[in-house]
Amino acid sequence: MTQSRLRAGLDRPYLIAVTRLLSAFLSLASAFVLARALGPEGRGQIATAIAVTTLLPIVLGIGIPLVVRRETARAGSPDQVVRTARRFALLVTGPAIAIGFICSTTFLGSLDSGAQLAFIISASTAPASVLWICDANVLFAQGRSAAFALTDLLPTGVNVALIVVGAMVSDLTVTYAIVVNWVASIATLILTSWLVRVPLRGDARSLRSTLEEGIRYSGSQIAEMASHRLDQVLALPVVGAFQAGLYSVAATVALLPLALGQALGASSYRSFARARDEVDASVRSTVVLRVAFVTACVAVAPMAAVSPWLVPFALGRAFEDAVVPVLLSLLGSLALVVSYVASVALAARGRGWIMTVAQVIGLVAGISALILLAPPLGAVGLSLASTIGYWACAFVCVGAIRPTLRELAPRPSDLRRSVQLLFSRVDDSGSPDLS
Repeated sequence: MTQSRLRAGLDRPYLIAVTRLLSAFLSLASAFVLARALGPEGRGQIATAIAVTTLLPIVLGIGIPLVVRRETARAGSPDQVVRTARRFALLVTGPAIAIGFICSTTFLGSLDSGAQLAFIISASTAPASVLWICDANVLFAQGRSAAFALTDLLPTGVNVALIVVGAMVSDLTVTYAIVVNWVASIATLILTSWLVRVPLRGDARSLRSTLEEGIRYSGSQIAEMASHRLDQVLALPVVGAFQAGLYSVAATVALLPLALGQALGASSYRSFARARDEVDASVRSTVVLRVAFVTACVAVAPMAAVSPWLVPFALGRAFEDAVVPVLLSLLGSLALVVSYVASVALAARGRGWIMTVAQVIGLVAGISALILLAPPLGAVGLSLASTIGYWACAFVCVGAIRPTLRELAPRPSDLRRSVQLLFSRVDDSGSPDLS
């Protein structure tokens, strides 16, 4: 009984936010160790390599993880669609190897031979990351907040632990950091395979129909991840390793508030999916969008206040010039939280094409601004560009839900709703009213 009550107390959306924030702070700790050991140049190389290996499973997955999430929520059992995802992962192993070789000889050509080999191995096993991302979406759809939170935390925890061990044993290198990131991904797959126990044998969903549905989401998912990572891939050749290293700090800090958006999305997903009609779905979505914006403001304000002191203190004087990029990126964090919640609402209603349009518009706006602003302004230009892209995406996502300005206006009750959404179990009969 005690264990059951403990699980009931922990299995709530706020745990996603807590562990996501912990994960982000651990990432900052890892950045601190690597920055001290390698300087901005080495940090820039690592950020670019890891950005590619993070993007690759999203590109290769072509929306399959979102199909897994929606099918699990709709059908109740993930078994058939997970088996289909496993078969699909085998099919994309060849392309993953080819992409790894191509990237290692083009914009990652500045890496030494050891780092290039580590990168190729990491990129070649991207299909394994597709599988654990699918498993994580099963946990999300089932409302298993504690398990989802653990999955979210594990890769960063393993990464940071091995970075610290490496720093204690010998000098850190770019090669070691890439290998550590790969090990963390494999460890996560082992965990999610245990949490989502789907037998290898059994019926599977049609691969063709799964791909057809996944394609509707793929553009959105690829563009969303690209908006978070592609700028770091382009930063190295556009502004050089030093400025790329400064911007990598700002990009990491800017993603901290996203934890709250993930928690609010997890809490609200079933409510969005079970709306009676589009009018009801719009009303429910508008409430959570309002709550998301207020929650993000409450989180971003203190972060902006302490950043001018904390960034140089934690990372050293070499990173003093990262303060302004951090503050500019935090403005984009507000839009990032809102657009994430809006995307969850649209996905729950099967409106994948609108998500794709919004994310592509945001990506195009961000990359266009990067091309114009990054060369003359360096890390500051990169931060401005990412913020422009996030806000462009947010405007389109929110517009697709069609709320009025009056409905979006924040109100005092939104803070109370925020607490309700974060601390109520997803399957509670007394879950917060979104109507």
